[in-house]
Amino acid sequence: MQENTVKTSQRTVNLIENISEALENNAAATQEASAFTQEQSATIHEIAESAKVLAKTSRDVQGLVEKLQEKM
Repeated sequence: MQENTVKTSQRTVNLIENISEALENNAAATQEASAFTQEQSATIHEIAESAKVLAKTSRDVQGLVEKLQEKM
């Protein structure tokens, strides 16, 4: 009976250790995903800012083209 209890306890400890390892892996993956999401968000912000600059440059060039056409 005591031997059976010891085996059951050992299995329980092994299961808890496996669960703990899985949770640690999950936490690490979550941290990686969070870091990736932050990087992606920063990249999207940079792209949006670049698009604004490009749109302004395009409007400036269009204005210059219109002035040039008026002089012709």
